[in-house]
Amino acid sequence: MGPFVVLTALSLAFPAPEIGSDPDRGSASGRVIFEGDLTDPALKPLQADIDIFERVPLRVAVNGAKPNRIRSIPNEALIIDKQGRGVRNVIAWIGSKTVKVAPDVAKLPPLELTARNDRFSPRAFVLRVGQPLHLVSDDLEGAANFQGEFLANDAFNMLVPNGTPSKAWTPKTTEKLPLRIRNNICPWEMSWCLVLDHPHSDVTGTDGSFRLKNLPPGEHELWLWHESFGYVAKKHKITVTAGRSEVIPTIKLTVDKIAR
Repeated sequence: MGPFVVLTALSLAFPAPEIGSDPDRGSASGRVIFEGDLTDPALKPLQADIDIFERVPLRVAVNGAKPNRIRSIPNEALIIDKQGRGVRNVIAWIGSKTVKVAPDVAKLPPLELTARNDRFSPRAFVLRVGQPLHLVSDDLEGAANFQGEFLANDAFNMLVPNGTPSKAWTPKTTEKLPLRIRNNICPWEMSWCLVLDHPHSDVTGTDGSFRLKNLPPGEHELWLWHESFGYVAKKHKITVTAGRSEVIPTIKLTVDKIAR
C-alpha cells in the first residue's frame, strides 16, 4: 500500500518561533485526524468491545453464579476522539539519514511494557537501540506471556509471573517499521514497538497531535504509521529551520485507507 497524506490548507506560511529549545535546532509538529462517518460499519471490527472467556475460581463464585463467564474489554485497534476526531497511537518519526545516532542512550531509563487489565500498556511506543524494555505482569491471572518477533533483532518469548521481578529485552539494532509484541495465551493483549537509533519520534495522544523536537536544520523524511492503517505518511519531506517550529498540515485518515 502506498503512502497517503491528505494535507489541509491550514499550513503556516512561515514556521513559528521555537521557544525553550536549542537555538541551533528546530522542531516539527502536526496532527492526525479521522475524516468521515464515525458510525461507518467498516470501523466496527476495530472498535467493538472484545468478548473474552474468563475462568472464575470456584471460591469466588457466589449466589449460584457459574464459575466461568464471558466479559468484554475495550478494543484499542483504533481509538478516535469523538469530539476533536484525533487518532490515538499513531507513531511519528524521522526516517531519513540526516539525523545522527544519538550518543545519550546510556542515560535513558528502561521502558516498561505492562500487562494489566487484559491489555498491554502502552499500546504503541518507540524504543531506542540499547534501551532495555522491562516486561511487567500486573494481571490477576497469575502470569503474562510476552512474545516479540522482529525483522532485525532477536525474537523473544517470555512468561512473567505476576508479582515477580520484570524480565528485560534490549534491542541491538533498528527496525524499519513498528512490530507487534503480543500475549500468545491471550492474543488480544498486544502492543506495537518501533526501534530507532535517535530520539526524534513521538506517539499521538487523544487529540491526534505529535511533535518532533530538537531536529537539525535541513530537509528530513517524516514517517507516520498506525496499526489499523499501516503507513499514514511515508518519506514525506519536511524542512526544518533553526530556532523555528514547522507546522505540518493536518493529516486526514478515511475508511478506505484502512489496511486490509
